[in-house]
Amino acid sequence: MPANRELIDRISAQGEQPIAHASEKGEVLQARYETFLTDARTELDRHRWRIEVAIQLRD
Repeated sequence: MPANRELIDRISAQGEQPIAHASEKGEVLQARYETFLTDARTELDRHRWRIEVAIQLRD
């Protein structure tokens, strides 16, 4: 989750905004996609996993 917050902060720092809406639990991203580049079945240490995240931005 810290990496997700860092990505959103970087997006904001560039003057961009993710497509999101408010909910009872906070902001919900409309379009967020994760691709696991590491196979969790062979690498058990979560800290070594590589994950690619894409967040759709407003026009």
